[in-house]
Amino acid sequence: METGRIGRRIAYWRDHRGFTQADFGRLMGQTRRWVQDLEGGQRQRDPRLSVLVRAAEVLRIPLEQLLMDSPGTPPSTTRPPAEAAAVIGVLYPRPAPTRSPRRSLGFGVG
Repeated sequence: METGRIGRRIAYWRDHRGFTQADFGRLMGQTRRWVQDLEGGQRQRDPRLSVLVRAAEVLRIPLEQLLMDSPGTPPSTTRPPAEAAAVIGVLYPRPAPTRSPRRSLGFGVG
């Protein structure tokens, strides 16, 4: 793993998520300038693990995505994996469709 590329990976994922440097800085509890320095490699060539963990949380990606040499593919946001969908189905079952009771209009036999 080449640590000098971590800033570029953060920039890639920040941009992919649609965050500006100012947005990402606010979410990280830092300034836009701090983000510029981090992404440009001036802040830390080897950022602390706590910074990387927080960045991964903010960017909603696994920490490994920041540590890998290629950006990889973005996690799917459309459907969960089949195993997760099964668990979700058990925890949150869909209610059975119900028939709405007939409303009386007052014209019936009675």
